[in-house]
Amino acid sequence: MSIYGNIEKVSGGRVLLTGTATVTPGYTLTVTIELQRMQAGSWRYVDSWTAKQQSQFFCGLEVYHSISAGEILRNKVTATVHYNGTFIEQVTIFTGHVTG
Repeated sequence: MSIYGNIEKVSGGRVLLTGTATVTPGYTLTVTIELQRMQAGSWRYVDSWTAKQQSQFFCGLEVYHSISAGEILRNKVTATVHYNGTFIEQVTIFTGHVTG
């Protein structure tokens, strides 16, 4: 399995979060993007989104979210693979962060 994630500032006080994964066709692939905010020295959960594909080789998400001045955000991307209902593998990556 390969996995990719990114977060970038775009116009209008927003960030674009992306998360994608690829796997051998025939497996079920689930990708979850979790937006996190730096607060009091720790990363805290803000929101999450999930996409699922069965018997496909690719699964991905693109999500826009607002960012406030001074706010620090990052993207946590998790990809999970199942085959015929049996858990195979899970991989999580963290992107760099952006500041509003």
